[in-house]
Amino acid sequence: MITAPIRRMLSWVAAMAAALPCLGGIGETTGIVYPLHDVSLSFPVDGRVMSILVQEGDQVRKGQVLMVLDDHLQTLEVERRKLIWEDTSQLHVTQENLQLLEEVVAVKQKLYEASKSVSQAELKHHRMQLNKLRGECRMLEAAERTEKIQYEISRQVLSSYSVTAPISGVVVEVMPEAGEWVRTGEPVLRVIDTSVCFMELNVEMSAVGGMTRRQTGLSIVAPARTGEVTRAGRVGYISPIVDDGS
Repeated sequence: MITAPIRRMLSWVAAMAAALPCLGGIGETTGIVYPLHDVSLSFPVDGRVMSILVQEGDQVRKGQVLMVLDDHLQTLEVERRKLIWEDTSQLHVTQENLQLLEEVVAVKQKLYEASKSVSQAELKHHRMQLNKLRGECRMLEAAERTEKIQYEISRQVLSSYSVTAPISGVVVEVMPEAGEWVRTGEPVLRVIDTSVCFMELNVEMSAVGGMTRRQTGLSIVAPARTGEVTRAGRVGYISPIVDDGS
């Protein structure tokens, strides 16, 4: 069994008979043409299909949204997390109080050193309040960072409610209908890219000895919508085992 890459095949049919003349001096051999990229897509979460944005046969580009689950609750969760993260009123009030208390402690320190008009106990009390307020301020700053991370996590979860095309190509299969429930990892779409294809075929064992990996100069003839097309190919892989069915 060998595979021979074929570039820019004109037909997007996934399994297509093709002839391979002049392969290792054995004449003409028939094989099957496959797209190099053939991907089945699924959701990483369970959910109900809200909208299907493509149909079978549609050309799609990489990154295009193809299908969306019902994401109403998760959208609200993202908005809630965003409001929590953006609400910095408590942090700002604490920072302002900290600045005022630092000024008070600085003044009392000068009075204590200059005239002892402020007792040492009173000065220590204000310093303890200052340390406590500084701790509260650091805790609120850490909470702000945590809230931002939680908001980003909720956004990432929301993005998992849609399937996007990992490649540019053609949609060849759409499994569910709108309103159906789909499970995590269950295939919902299939996209292929036929800009590069390969052909898989079987040859006689007597011909394998004359083949080399990356062998070039192979002439490949395949049917297309407008007739036959001929492409140059090369040997991409020689299997170490015979056909499973033989």
